[in-house]
Amino acid sequence: MAGDDSKLASAFSSFLDQPGVPLVTAQLACHDGAARLDLAQQRFFPLGSSGAAPQLWKVPVCVRYPAGTGEARECTLLEQQSAELRLANTTGCPGWVEANGESGNFRIEAVVTLWAAGVAASPLGKLLGAPPQVNFDRRGCVVVDDRLNPPGLPEVFVLGDLAHFEQDGRQIPGVAQPAMQMGDHVGKIIAADLAAKPRPAFRYWDKGDMATIGRMAAVADVKWPFKAHLSGFPAWLTWVTVHIFFLIGFRNRLQVLINWAWTYFNFTRGARLIIGDQNLPGWKEHSQDRAKAAD
Repeated sequence: MAGDDSKLASAFSSFLDQPGVPLVTAQLACHDGAARLDLAQQRFFPLGSSGAAPQLWKVPVCVRYPAGTGEARECTLLEQQSAELRLANTTGCPGWVEANGESGNFRIEAVVTLWAAGVAASPLGKLLGAPPQVNFDRRGCVVVDDRLNPPGLPEVFVLGDLAHFEQDGRQIPGVAQPAMQMGDHVGKIIAADLAAKPRPAFRYWDKGDMATIGRMAAVADVKWPFKAHLSGFPAWLTWVTVHIFFLIGFRNRLQVLINWAWTYFNFTRGARLIIGDQNLPGWKEHSQDRAKAAD
């Protein structure tokens, strides 16, 4: 297809001239020593949404799979609702098939899915020291006292989901609401230090919990300024309003509102990934200086 400009232009047009994006499924089938992929396409709809009549795109599909002592690659242009892609040079059923592994996005259907994102804390906390000087929980969060300091380090404040803070015998959750309250409280502590006054103890005020679970679908347990249990569209609208309200600055609020509106009306998806080097400039030298001072 790479050498055929007309097919390439036609494929691009199928994405530009109509709304939505396609969802391509691939099912491996093996019979009499031959292997093939049964391909099918349909419009992707986010959870809780629906659309018009079926649409067709011209979707380039490439797969790689084991063949002999190496690997083989097959490509096709999926133009109809369904098609077959023969896997050549196979003896029996391949042990694995990877679709669009070199580029593009794909997902693997599974009977059991384990969501593990966000379980481990940032390794930044480890730079403060090691037990018994600094204590950590099993997720890597730094254990702090009611002044949000690691014990013995009054000049260091640890906030948000990196902090392990317990109140009334329970750890407070590592979400935005406690982090915001912690940030406000550290400001009060610094003001108290400047005024040579005792540091106030931190206490978390639980105003409720909210979570979005799909398009126009959410759940909310409101505890302030009134008590209510919401679900569906009312909870989703409350979630959107609260998140935009607590952003810093009018420009940020307007930008997020426009981005969310565009995503809402165009049924687009996005990924937010935090990647890169975890080593911060100066931390290594700082740790070495502290170790020398301790000796």
